[in-house]
Amino acid sequence: GTGNYTPLPRSPGVHTSNTQHAMPERSSSVSSSSSVNSNGGVNSSEASMKTRDFSAMVKAFHQSYDKIVELSLESYYEEELPGLHSFLDRDKKMMQYTIKGGQCFRGVLVFAATLELIERRGEGAPSAERIQQIMSVGWALEILQAAFLVADDIMDESHTRRGKACWHKVDRVHAYNDVFKLEHFAFYILKHHLGKEDFASIQDIFRGVILKTAFGQGLDLEYSSLVKQLALEWPGEEAVRTRLSMLAYDNIVAHKTSFYTFHLPLAAALC
Repeated sequence: GTGNYTPLPRSPGVHTSNTQHAMPERSSSVSSSSSVNSNGGVNSSEASMKTRDFSAMVKAFHQSYDKIVELSLESYYEEELPGLHSFLDRDKKMMQYTIKGGQCFRGVLVFAATLELIERRGEGAPSAERIQQIMSVGWALEILQAAFLVADDIMDESHTRRGKACWHKVDRVHAYNDVFKLEHFAFYILKHHLGKEDFASIQDIFRGVILKTAFGQGLDLEYSSLVKQLALEWPGEEAVRTRLSMLAYDNIVAHKTSFYTFHLPLAAALC
């Protein structure tokens, strides 16, 4: 909790546990109505670039979770952890709890931006395989977002996220390790679905943004601590405000949230 001190304004997206980005209902610049079949695969015949239905794209992305995330997790267990299916079930539940439940703004932005670029380049409608590769990058980003949120909630000692208990309140023993598991599984998703050249380029972008986000989180923690100190030394809202600059706040927002929310999806699309 914040106690009696005036907290530094929180950066949108990561730090405030119950705040979610607004999702636009429709975008005239998005160029796909790709759909997913009952098995989670993309119907290539419906991956049309002619209709501009953003809601259909959001639905297709969400429906691809099982095909991309869960099947990739099963593949990892088969390759690296054979015979440990009881742990597989546990990790499936963990990922569903931490990854799903949000609007998947970042993942959908990867999908939308890439399809828009494909159309503008005159490359024609992407194949089902290409659609799945694009979605895998989006889901890798959503998995990374889940890692950031679990870590942030632990550091802030938050109680709720997206209207339910924070993951560390559900499974405190494993929550710390799950942060690392989620982060590195994002790279497994990329490697599992992309070719070597695409993976090499994309992973460099991801790692650069992870480092920026970590420094942004560090700034947030430093200034949160400063706020507590100031509140003890100089009680009163005005005293706190005079010691904290907008430059500091802007740096927290930029590094902690903006790079992986806006820069990463668009940079991945351009890759």
